[in-house]
Amino acid sequence: MKDGGDIRLCADYKVTVNRYLKDVKHPLPRINELFSQLHGEFFTKLDFAYAYNQLEFEESTRYLLTWSTHRGIYAVNRLHFGTKPACSIFQKTVEKVLQGVNGTVIFLDDIVVTGKSCKDHLHNLSEVFYRLSKAGFKLNLKKCRFF
Repeated sequence: MKDGGDIRLCADYKVTVNRYLKDVKHPLPRINELFSQLHGEFFTKLDFAYAYNQLEFEESTRYLLTWSTHRGIYAVNRLHFGTKPACSIFQKTVEKVLQGVNGTVIFLDDIVVTGKSCKDHLHNLSEVFYRLSKAGFKLNLKKCRFF
């Protein structure tokens, strides 16, 4: 159990379905690329709540990761950490949602928002919140750090 009492299930897909999944080729940003974009006086770090699990599978994909438990068989509805293409799919999706937002750096389930002034920072942050909300993403407020 996690701190909040939530149950988190773990699966080792490398010994099962990963060898059959088509890998998604989308590069993660390199550290020097990230730091070159982080310029400003104000910084906010945003963290996704259950990051990968916010992306839903298509109907045909759900059955590939079906779990058999002592309580029955469960089709997986959402993307799980540990599947071969998960990191690339999530990174690509968030980059698409936040494309063009100034002062924003995305690395997997973390977003850093900067601004040269308080007003600039708030404007960038507001745009990030708007786009994430429009796309249906939720943040983990306990792990976010503002200003």
